[in-house]
Amino acid sequence: MVEVLIALYADTIHGEKALRKMVTQLKTHSEVLRVSSIYNRQDHGPNGGSELVAVLMLKTELAKEILLRNVAHLKTLEPGFASHGVLLTFGNLIQLVPGATLPDPRFLQDFILIQCAAEIAGEYVHPIVAKTLNEILRSKTASSEAIEFFAQGRVLL
Repeated sequence: MVEVLIALYADTIHGEKALRKMVTQLKTHSEVLRVSSIYNRQDHGPNGGSELVAVLMLKTELAKEILLRNVAHLKTLEPGFASHGVLLTFGNLIQLVPGATLPDPRFLQDFILIQCAAEIAGEYVHPIVAKTLNEILRSKTASSEAIEFFAQGRVLL
């Protein structure tokens, strides 16, 4: 069994329903240990739209290749829903493979991902920078993006 962190994203139109559907799909092969709060990131992306963001901590027996495929499949669960997942970490594995780099390089670049992950796994030591998520969060300056609390993560379970 390995603990993993997965980021979930959904447009605000289908938001909570899309996030819940992704969590349900992930629960078929993994145990959800924790869910971060859900945040609404406004004016994001090329179209300036809004999205909901949350991070899950799962315990799974799935091989990383199968989990990567399952996470990639999340965006096809419901046609018309702008939602997707990203495997952020797979235990302490470091893997430099195009399209499957672990930990995901976007993880440390995105303030909201660090904030969500620190809520649920603050003592997790990032295998590349050798700091806990809490330490990484404290060292970051708050994002200038418009981010607001949307809901407690437990609504997804």
